[in-house]
Amino acid sequence: MPGLEQDPALHTTPHPDQHPNIGTAIRYHEAVARGAVGAELAGFFHEDLVQQEFPNALFPDGVRRDLDAVLRSGGRGCSPSSGSRW
Repeated sequence: MPGLEQDPALHTTPHPDQHPNIGTAIRYHEAVARGAVGAELAGFFHEDLVQQEFPNALFPDGVRRDLDAVLRSGGRGCSPSSGSRW
């Protein structure tokens, strides 16, 4: 969206009529975009998290991860998506 980069308040302040989780979702995407790892990302997830990634070009057999594995994989990064922008 044009102009979002110019006003940081637009990133973290949801409209009063929006669901309160909208702000959390925005903060999560901002954290991922700046490369947050470890405890900063852990705060967005439930301790019983299970991530199921279906087969794709990077993981032909798919992947199933618990919270620790998700946090470790986030810290490693991946060269095919190193230029990603969220």
